Amino acid sequence: MSEGLQDFDVEEFRLSPSLHGEIKAHQLPPRLAEQEPFIKGPIPFSWVALVSRLPGSCLIVAMAIRYLRSRYPWKAGWSISEIGWRAGLEKQSARRSLRALSEAGLISIVWKPGCKPILDILELNEPEASRSHPLWGPIPWPWWRAASQLPGKAPQVALACWLLAGWERSARFKLDPVWPELGLTQVSTYRGRRALVEAGLVAVTRPRGRTPVVTILDSRSAARS
Repeated sequence: MSEGLQDFDVEEFRLSPSLHGEIKAHQLPPRLAEQEPFIKGPIPFSWVALVSRLPGSCLIVAMAIRYLRSRYPWKAGWSISEIGWRAGLEKQSARRSLRALSEAGLISIVWKPGCKPILDILELNEPEASRSHPLWGPIPWPWWRAASQLPGKAPQVALACWLLAGWERSARFKLDPVWPELGLTQVSTYRGRRALVEAGLVAVTRPRGRTPVVTILDSRSAARS
């Protein structure tokens, strides 16, 4: 052993017990059950941000289209009634949202007399800084379907939760109260988060003086409880 190593005392570098950190288990987002339908990712953040700020039920219809196109990639045409049924909306509401999505450049629609509309998703030019922060998914469709039927901005808050779950690679994360990219203010985030809690889709812990910690729950477990 060299002379330098003989004089080395590891105890001089050992932290005191009061400075030891707490090892916490890493909790992954809910796993898909076998053959469970889901919304496929990644979805570009710019697409998610724009659709979240559109009025009415545009977000709900847009995510229903994402779901249908990923689950049935060979099928191009969908009736307005079917899209509305998937989104939990009446036909007229679904039609208005489809037109708004088309005018915003998020989807293309080909209307042919006597035929189902042919839909295609248009991806936006993603800024370099946003390319590494998409909505990763997969989002279990039953979870999203339940969240999408909640009032106010709860669907936008649900998207924020899954964005963070993908970025953090964890079902537990701190949810900032303001998301201007998704059209969320402190008040709308609080109300949407509360609606998700009451629906059994997320749990919230509130460390004193700190940002609330949200945990995405398994919607199947919530439905059984």
